[in-house]
This record gives sequence, C-alpha cells and structure tokens, in this order.
Amino acid sequence: MCSSDLVERAGSGVTAVAAGDRVVIRGVGHQAAIVVPEARVVRIPDGLALRDAALSYLPSWSVSALHLGRYAAAETVVVTGLGLVGCSAALVAERMGARVLGLDVDPVRVGSAATLGLGAVAQVGTPEGAAAEAAFLAPGGGPDLVLETTGAYAGLGEAIRVARDWTRIALMGIHRRAPSEAEAAALHRALTTYPAKLHYGRLSFIGVGSDPEEHPVPGPSRATPRTNLAWVLEQAARGTLPLGRLVTEVLPPDAIASALDRMAGGETRLIGVVFDWGTGEG
Repeated sequence: MCSSDLVERAGSGVTAVAAGDRVVIRGVGHQAAIVVPEARVVRIPDGLALRDAALSYLPSWSVSALHLGRYAAAETVVVTGLGLVGCSAALVAERMGARVLGLDVDPVRVGSAATLGLGAVAQVGTPEGAAAEAAFLAPGGGPDLVLETTGAYAGLGEAIRVARDWTRIALMGIHRRAPSEAEAAALHRALTTYPAKLHYGRLSFIGVGSDPEEHPVPGPSRATPRTNLAWVLEQAARGTLPLGRLVTEVLPPDAIASALDRMAGGETRLIGVVFDWGTGEG
C-alpha cells in the first residue's frame, strides 16, 4: 500500500524532497496526513498524476517478484488471477519484455485485464479461454514463469496445470488457510502421482516477497523496494507503464468502509481503487 500527495514540510537534514514536492509514501494508506522518515518517500516525476502514482506500490512489488522468480528477457509469463496484484504483475512483466498471458475465472476481471494491452487474457473453464490459452502457449509448450497471485488453492492448481517441464512458479499470493481435504487431494494428484509433475517436470516453487531493503557489498544485485518503486514511477511518467489503466474507481475517504464491504461481498469489478482525500492536486 502507498499514498501520494504533496510535501507540506521537510524536516531538518532532509535533502531528497522539499516542501511542495509531489511524492509517493511507501507503506502508508488511507490517511490525510502523516510524518514519515525520508527513506520512505520517493519523488513523483513530472507528468505523472498523483492518482496514478498512488497505485505504484503493487507494480514495484511485481518488479521484485520478477527478480526473485529469475525472470529473463522475452520469457513467457503466465499470471494466475487478474485482481489488482495480478494486473499489476502482468503489466510490469509486459513492460519488461515478457510474453504475458493472464488467467482468471471471472469474466469481469478478464474483461478489465483485456484493456491492459497484454499478449493474451483467457477465462479459465470456458472453451474460448482454453483455445486462447492453447494458442498463446503453443510456441514454447508452456510458460517459463508463472506468477501465482490469487492466494487460493484453485489458483495454485491452475499454475501447476499450465506448467511445462522446468517451469518456475513464483508464489505472490499468500495461502492463509490450510487446504480442504478435496483441495489437498487435488494438489497431491497434480504434483506427486505418477508421472509426478513436480519431480519429472522439475518444477520450481519460489516464495516471492520484496527485494531486500539493503544488499551486502559486493553482491549480484542492488535492487531494493525503493529502487523498484523509482523505476515504476519513471516508466509511468514516460508513458511506457500505464498505471492509470489499473484505476477502476476513485472514491472519497468516507466510502472506504462501503468499498471494503463491496469487495467482501464478492464484487469483482473493484480492482484498482484510489481514495482521494482532496489534500493535493485533483
């Protein structure tokens, strides 16, 4: 989660930003004003609206997920789940040169993802979706990398289903409950019954959080959440990463509770919601 607004005042010793600068604040949301350390603030480049910058956190996490998932240029990436996490991941993977296929069971989310300019989107469980998926994956026989964003066992099952030999499955979604007996049995069949897709297919499962805040020197990488966020903001300002397409609604802060109720009630068209506190630019 992050917020975007104008700096009202900079403290003593702060050099990265000044009063009046437009900034993104990492790890903060749903507040009209806050005091934060300088390290949690990143300037917004000229040309990028505050509204769009407010959605930069998840795309920056997606950069980390691709790093940790060992993505290489021009690989085929499947994203399971096309909520805000999945759409962000698909958009960033596409910007990094991947061939991207987005999968979801919900037609509303598939339709929304279709506006992102991805290589393909498909609705799981429909003949049309199966045909689109097969045509897209045919050249390589399957994905190099799957970004599993749903946190649902059905989504994990879809990631396993589309995997080919040597596919890497990066787990962005968090499975917060134990699988039911039926879910566990389905995963067991998919992974370990002969010929076991896990072993014979040499699948890799990778847990992906964010890149480390700091790296030892020397080291193979210098990527951090802050540098990833700066990259996302730069690409968005240049128009090469259309964050604005992720915004499905802009609501006032007094609508936060009702929006959460709508999401809890299963309304799937609420994908990228920005709450406008009216404290900075419109």
